[in-house]
Amino acid sequence: VAVCIVVVPSAEVRRIQQMRVFGVTAVTSILAYTWLVVIVQVISPDVIEVWESALTFAAFPALVLVSYLVDVRASQAAGSGDDEHSVERMSPEVSSPSQTAKIRRQGTRELLVNRSPSQDLQDGRLSAMSTETSTNVTDGRGWVSSWITQVWEAWHCNGDADEHLAAAPQEIALHVVMLPWKLVYAATTPPPTVCGGWPCFFVSLAHIGLLTALIGDIAELFGCVAGLEDAATAITFVALGTSLPDLFASRAAAVQDDTADASIVNVTGSNSVNVFLGIGFPWVMAAG
Repeated sequence: VAVCIVVVPSAEVRRIQQMRVFGVTAVTSILAYTWLVVIVQVISPDVIEVWESALTFAAFPALVLVSYLVDVRASQAAGSGDDEHSVERMSPEVSSPSQTAKIRRQGTRELLVNRSPSQDLQDGRLSAMSTETSTNVTDGRGWVSSWITQVWEAWHCNGDADEHLAAAPQEIALHVVMLPWKLVYAATTPPPTVCGGWPCFFVSLAHIGLLTALIGDIAELFGCVAGLEDAATAITFVALGTSLPDLFASRAAAVQDDTADASIVNVTGSNSVNVFLGIGFPWVMAAG
């Protein structure tokens, strides 16, 4: 949370817009750690039973479902206001022609066909509804070009050839250090424009899982070589390493989004996810 507050640009404010989602994630985070203390210290001290692990893991899909429903209701409530009509007077220079047809290329190819609406305003009343017809013709090779563009942007510093030439020395140094990771993820992660972004979402989750497992194994080996206790290794290296993806995600959301919903909810929601999924799933696997 401290990082999310510090990285907000000056003269800008980030507020929580969907308080219901924030409330659900905050309450479930408290309940998750309370449940963890109860099963470890009260119900069966120092022993995790099968039903406890199963119930802990089952709380994760329940959390996802409840958060989704609350998010949908909050979005519907935000957009449930009455439609407002306004009249805008346009000069002939900026008015649209009767019919235009053009092809744009930006990751995917599409054909845009726009027809001017047939409407007339009399005494401030809307006499005819505006009608527009947009036909999108997607080229099957569009996702290939998007993927190539994604790798090309990963190769250059700041994602662009011109920005690469104008980058500062420290930005170039950081880019060189991160270049192998950028190229690997850009080459193995589908672009967000493919199938509504679902392949990109699941592949990104798989990358995060593999990275977390790698960090855990390296931290365990380092703790063994250094002679550290398991608890000290878990609290320091494992917890710090696995929290870095959440940190960078919250930081990016705090800088790019207009609200604090994504950044703060990511912090509160990750706590309950760490208990229900991060602990519940290994417990279920060990019990099986």
